[in-house]
Amino acid sequence: MRWHIICEPSSPRRKDVYMNTTHILDLVTEKLAYSIEELAELSTLSAPKIRKDIRNGKLHSKKKGSRRIILKDDAIRYLSTDDSEPPQS
Repeated sequence: MRWHIICEPSSPRRKDVYMNTTHILDLVTEKLAYSIEELAELSTLSAPKIRKDIRNGKLHSKKKGSRRIILKDDAIRYLSTDDSEPPQS
């Protein structure tokens, strides 16, 4: 579902409405999976660290075509575990 915003943020009131609508659009179009680079940007971890953890089995990823993706649930699980904990299968 796509919503079209019909007003530009030209006045302070319209800007407030525009910002609230943009926030709602972000919630509606929430991603189900992330690339390594996207997860690195969102988490402030480096892309090489994320790739290393994928190789070592600490983070699950999937290959779709030529892209490697990390499902949202796997990203949350990865970010909520400590590096000292053994990887879970």
